[in-house]
Amino acid sequence: MLSCVKSYSKVAEFEEDGIDYAMLSEDANSPAQVSTGPDCPNNDQNTASAVSIHPTADSSEAPLACSCPGHVVAVPVEAAVQALDMTEEGIATLLCYLELHQRKWIEVLQPIRAFCTVQFYGGPGLLRQLARTNPIIAAAVAMERKKGVDHSTSNRLEFNVVELADRMGWDLEPVRRDIRALKWKRTNTGGYQRTGLLAEFTDVSFLLRAPGDLTDDQLDEVSDFLYGRVESQERTELRQLKAVFQALTDVSHEEFWHCAEEVDRARSEQLKVTLREYFEKEPTLNVSSDSCEEEEEEQVPLKNEGQVRADIRSFVCLHHDRNFTGRAIARIFHGISSPCYPAQVSSVCLFVSLFVY
Repeated sequence: MLSCVKSYSKVAEFEEDGIDYAMLSEDANSPAQVSTGPDCPNNDQNTASAVSIHPTADSSEAPLACSCPGHVVAVPVEAAVQALDMTEEGIATLLCYLELHQRKWIEVLQPIRAFCTVQFYGGPGLLRQLARTNPIIAAAVAMERKKGVDHSTSNRLEFNVVELADRMGWDLEPVRRDIRALKWKRTNTGGYQRTGLLAEFTDVSFLLRAPGDLTDDQLDEVSDFLYGRVESQERTELRQLKAVFQALTDVSHEEFWHCAEEVDRARSEQLKVTLREYFEKEPTLNVSSDSCEEEEEEQVPLKNEGQVRADIRSFVCLHHDRNFTGRAIARIFHGISSPCYPAQVSSVCLFVSLFVY
């Protein structure tokens, strides 16, 4: 993980900004105390309540033998959905799997708007003035400066508030509260007036605490666990789908007119008994690889293999600017929507539901 307070105490590197970066190391344990204005609530239902950046005293009891106490990180929901081609609910489920694992790989916290945009209507001068007196803005400018972003002539400051709080060792919620309070200042008469800036929080993100020093073997263990858990869940859902299909097949008629005149009470009762037994039975999920290997899978006979291969090649050549996985192509050809490739997108409409018959 990135270094914390010490990296901000190097005054010489930032002398040209006129910012006293040395004060950041002195006040690293408490962000700037700014008076709260009338429009600055102390609580936000979209934020985590007083999330501590560093672990509590009982962190030594964690199953993982890591020297890193853990860092709070934010993963933007929309970016994760597009990168993994999974729904938000699916990603949240995977995170829960990791949290509920015996080794407690991560700790899932309340989702939060992790990115902050501060607009300075007073121009770059207001930004520099505030950076000299406010450790939060000074730390944000320094963090962005290290990333190669120069704000000497800018009137806009964008940064990841979760990353900033983690680097500085601050509690997250007080930092967010003080940022919201920056648009107000107390007057000599005891009232409040606007300071000429606007702070907005955007990009809803998954918030979680994770160790930063996992070994390659531990990372492989996490990947293998997730893969096995998802595969077991898929097998379980496939068995459930087959059970529903078999139950309806057992009570169905070959032609609709066989049951159009009167109700077949015998088959109706048979279906009720089947459904009752299904819901009364304890759900099982075999997560071991041995049970998956022993389970015999029914292979669907492949028809027109040459045509299928030709259609796949045509599809990939037509959309050569995209990276497709085998699962993504199968979904498109069967008309199954996904976040990255919804069935309604016109660019792939020629191939949607191509093999549904």
